[in-house]
Amino acid sequence: VRVTQTRGNKTIDIGRLGPGTEFGQMALLNGQTRSATAVTDTVTEFATLDRRNYLRILKREHAKLQMVFSTFVLQVPLLEILGVSAISKMYGMFQKTTFGKGRVMVKAGEEPTEIYVICEGTAEVLT
Repeated sequence: VRVTQTRGNKTIDIGRLGPGTEFGQMALLNGQTRSATAVTDTVTEFATLDRRNYLRILKREHAKLQMVFSTFVLQVPLLEILGVSAISKMYGMFQKTTFGKGRVMVKAGEEPTEIYVICEGTAEVLT
């Protein structure tokens, strides 16, 4: 599947998708029109999920993830003092970010904009 966007009077290729790749979820979530066009390159079979069922599944899974998140964060010394109620409210505020090996996450002298909680892997603090 070829994905394009129209900018002005120009059509720009923004990617190609293959088996196991999903698309269209952002339009379902934010209720706005689609931001890109998807065109099949070959005869292509899809599994589709309508908005009502997609949102129902997300809501159910969100509750499960929120419980797992709260349990995990309660083990973080800096955050455990907040309690379950406050941590549950924080769930949607955290963003999952992945850094590759050797990537500098923050540098001494930079203005701080966020805290980091390591969920998986290790990091080294250099002074």
